[in-house]
Amino acid sequence: MKKLVIIHPRDESTSFLDSIWNKGILDYADDCQIMDVGYSLEEHTAVFEILRNLPEGSNVVYLGHGNSFSLKGACGIGFNMEVFFSKQNVQLFENINLLCLSCKSADFLRPFKYLSYVAFGDLPTHMVEISGLREQEYNAYKGVDEKVISEFRDVIVSIMSNSIYEWMTIGLDSRGLYHRIKIRLMREIGMVLSITTAKSTEKEALLELLVDMHKELEFR
Repeated sequence: MKKLVIIHPRDESTSFLDSIWNKGILDYADDCQIMDVGYSLEEHTAVFEILRNLPEGSNVVYLGHGNSFSLKGACGIGFNMEVFFSKQNVQLFENINLLCLSCKSADFLRPFKYLSYVAFGDLPTHMVEISGLREQEYNAYKGVDEKVISEFRDVIVSIMSNSIYEWMTIGLDSRGLYHRIKIRLMREIGMVLSITTAKSTEKEALLELLVDMHKELEFR
């Protein structure tokens, strides 16, 4: 079984992602290392050292915030690592398989042709992010509210925890992991479409989030 490292910078807004690495993954503690990165430069630097010494072909998961130019570090208690990974150190992900659950991570990683990854587009998981998107486009994610966002977060945790579990136990490559996530997203989309009791606005809002996540998922 390949080594798995999960990098999760602490941030109250991404604490719901804790459930991803609490759902059975720790049963494989000998093969899985959780980097719950705290509010210090030293803890971020320790992640760099771990990556430098990983065996070739290891699997790495990044859980956190990002944009088209970088992945962010921990944020809270007077600490804010605005740039954790950027073009200056992205080579640390070379020769490993990276799953990057972060907004705009596909945009960030795409220019680096030597990387193997599964990455995403927009992943709005809080209303402040939805509000920001609506400032750019008035009707962006129409109907999305706190209830819909909460349901979307639950779907993300379920899909990612099960997919990572299979990634570890079956030995999937990036293409295989990509297709497992795609299939699970399609199932969720089908389940939402089959629901007859939900309000149409809530149903359409959740569908839009799921369809965009499916459409913008990328691998190499």
